[in-house]
Amino acid sequence: METEREARRSRRLLLAALMVAAVALTGGLLWRANERRASAPPARLTIGTSTSVTTGLLSIAQRLGYFDQEGISVEIMRTSSAGLALQEMLAGRIDVAGVAETPLVHESFRRTDFRIFAVACASANDPKIVARRDAGIAVPADLAGRTIGATPAGQSASFFLSLFLLKHGLAEDENRIRHDAPTAIVRALAEGSVPAAVLFEPYAFEISQLLGENGVVFEEAGLYYKLFCLVARPETIDVKAPALDRLLRALIRAERYSQKHPEAAIRIIAEDLSTSPEIVSNYLKTATLLVELHGAFADVMRDQAHWILRKGLVADGAIPAYRDFIAPEPLRRIEPARVGEFL
Repeated sequence: METEREARRSRRLLLAALMVAAVALTGGLLWRANERRASAPPARLTIGTSTSVTTGLLSIAQRLGYFDQEGISVEIMRTSSAGLALQEMLAGRIDVAGVAETPLVHESFRRTDFRIFAVACASANDPKIVARRDAGIAVPADLAGRTIGATPAGQSASFFLSLFLLKHGLAEDENRIRHDAPTAIVRALAEGSVPAAVLFEPYAFEISQLLGENGVVFEEAGLYYKLFCLVARPETIDVKAPALDRLLRALIRAERYSQKHPEAAIRIIAEDLSTSPEIVSNYLKTATLLVELHGAFADVMRDQAHWILRKGLVADGAIPAYRDFIAPEPLRRIEPARVGEFL
C-alpha cells in the first residue's frame, strides 16, 4: 500500500513538473513572439490630402494614437489642393490620396491605374459661393456674366458651380472662370480682383468672416454630395494590404469616437487644421464622418463623367466603367456590412 501511495505521489510530482515546464516553454515562446513584434518596424503609409474638414477621421485617428495602436505608421501630407495629392499618388511618390470624387472622374478618362477603397466623409453642403457686395452682388442673378474664382477645372468646386448656375437659370458660358489654388482665390477675393469665388470649407467660411457685412454667401445644401475618397494604385492595394487593413481599422475607431464624443472630435479636427471649432461644427451639421463604400457611388461618378464631357474638359470618349475603379476588398475584410452592392 505504501509503495502504491509513493508511486501516485511520484506521478503527481512528475505531472506538476511537466506542467511547470510547459508553462515556462509557452511563456518563453510568447515572450520571444512579443519581442519580435516589438522589434519589427510598423507598417508605413504616406497619405496626401488637402486641408479640409472632410479629412477629420485622419485627424482624430492620428491625435488619439489609433494608427500606432493598430501597428501602422502614417504620415499625412497636407497640400493646398487634393488634386495635387492625387497626382503625387499616381506618380508613385505617396501611397494613398484623400480626394473628392470629381478629380477621380476627370482622371479616369486618361488612366485606369487607381482604385477607390473607401469613402471617409460625405458632405451635403461643402462648396459655397462667396461674393462681394461692393461688387454689386447680392443675389445669385447678380453673378451673370461675372468673373468667378474657382479651384482647377474638373474638381468638385467647378462641378458645384455648374449645378448652382444651372439651378438659378444662369448661362455658364457667360461667366469667366479664374482657376487657381484655394489660397490664391481667397486672396484675390479679399483684394477684390475677383468679385466672387466658389470655395470649399474651411476657405469659404474664413473669407466670409474676413469680408464681414461686405460678403454674401450662396449655398445650396443637398444640391451636390461631395465624397472624400481614399485612393491608391492597384499594386499598393495588393502589396500593402495589411497596412490598408490597419488604416481602415484605425479610421473606423475614429468614426466611433466622433459619434460618442462629438465635441471632443470637433476640437481635435479644428486644432489639426489650425481653424476654429465653429468652422468644423458648422461643416459637420451637413456632413457625415463615416467609413463606407455605398451602392450609389458608381452612379455618382457616371453623372460627373457626363458633366466633364459636356464641359469639354476631356476629349470625347466613352464613359468609363466605374465599377472597375472601386476596390471593396480591403473594407470588406474589416467590416463587410460597410460595403454596399455596386451597380
